[in-house]
Amino acid sequence: MDVAEGRLARHQYQRSPLLEHYCTGTRQQVVIDPCCQFAKRVHRAGDNDHRPRAERAGGNRSGNIGIAVHYIGQGFNFSPVAIALVLVHQSRRVGRDEVGLDRLLLKRLEQPYTVRDAGGAAHADHDAVHAGRETLAGLRLQAGIPPPAVNPVTAAAPMEFTAPGKVILFGEHAVVYGYPAIAVPLSGLRARAWTEPTRDGAGLVIHARDLGQRLTLGGDPGHQFSVAAQAVLARTGAPEPNATVNLESAIPSAAGMGSSAATSTAVCRALAAHLGAEMSATDVSNIVFQAERVVHGTPSGIDNTVVAHEEPVWFTSGEPPRPFRSPDRCFLVLGDTGITASTGELVAGVRERRDAEPRLYDGYFAEIGARVSDAREALKTGELERVGKLMDANHKLLNNIGVGHPKLDELVAIARDAGALGAKLTGKGGGGNIVALAAGVDSQTAVTQALTEAGYTAYETAFGGAT
Repeated sequence: MDVAEGRLARHQYQRSPLLEHYCTGTRQQVVIDPCCQFAKRVHRAGDNDHRPRAERAGGNRSGNIGIAVHYIGQGFNFSPVAIALVLVHQSRRVGRDEVGLDRLLLKRLEQPYTVRDAGGAAHADHDAVHAGRETLAGLRLQAGIPPPAVNPVTAAAPMEFTAPGKVILFGEHAVVYGYPAIAVPLSGLRARAWTEPTRDGAGLVIHARDLGQRLTLGGDPGHQFSVAAQAVLARTGAPEPNATVNLESAIPSAAGMGSSAATSTAVCRALAAHLGAEMSATDVSNIVFQAERVVHGTPSGIDNTVVAHEEPVWFTSGEPPRPFRSPDRCFLVLGDTGITASTGELVAGVRERRDAEPRLYDGYFAEIGARVSDAREALKTGELERVGKLMDANHKLLNNIGVGHPKLDELVAIARDAGALGAKLTGKGGGGNIVALAAGVDSQTAVTQALTEAGYTAYETAFGGAT
């Protein structure tokens, strides 16, 4: 089969019934350069904090042979992305009959296979595939060779599109009174979506797998995912496709981590790719903002901007959010108190206290705003120790305005004792989560371990630095 490897690369855009029947496909995608000897296994969540692991793709009989192809058939569309399929062979002694069989298979692979336009009928392709399977099975029976031991999956996994969560790093509550806030992406916690074709006339279905919901544009027009999908169709000028957008998320919902914005973003990107349309981060952000109105009524615009651009965002009420970059990698740990609180009640409580003592509370808000401005400059220049001290100061001010909680103080103390550069509550307060800044990967691990050993749930993520 060493010869076959070279010839397969020359016919990389032709599909053979052999590939249709004897190739494995998993949701963990394998992307292969057809002229290369190595394959990179890509983490299915798309987290850029996980380095790809190189695996051998050729060079011996027990290895994998990579062939870059386009899968064309009913409901599948042309894409500039070549999906790699993997042909797996068992490692065993090769007999003379099997060598002869391999030559017959090679001849079949060398014959051009008809590729139809994405919108054309696929019935002829379907029949040819089944005929090829029968021919191949007959050849194996004649040679006395059992079928190769492969997973019974008939197609490569569809492309996945992901989006991160978000966390407020500085400026909670004061932002309501006109002061700035900084939010950053949670690249380690992501929502993911992928699209699969369905039968003609089925229309578009959005399958929110975590919620056990199957949404349609006609049946659920007011749902945030339907709103996002309709906006994508309007933006691209495409008709409603016969497809299912599958959606899953690792981001806790109702935790101030941008779950609704991340899931809507993933849906937009998966649907746009299925339609063959390119959408910028700004396009996606604008669409998700419309979907966020369904969830939040009057969203600030910070969640959709952070999630779509996956960059830190400087935000002031009444002004467009402005992404900026941190040159150094910032390692964060989130700790969950397990306590829920009402955002509306907390915001209303701050307003009541401010109305009672306006000078005092306006002074608190001005102090918080000053910390936010300093933090942006420190992030831009990579002064992470300074960022940590500003987080500590911001936490004290949030306690002063009455949105703290003893459990939040406990988690902040645990993180600092474990070596965090700084820590503070994040979001509405009254419970919920803290965010701690670590000095590096080892420090991040130590902070996470300290929180989990104390019985709390912790999440690791990072932002900034080279991408």
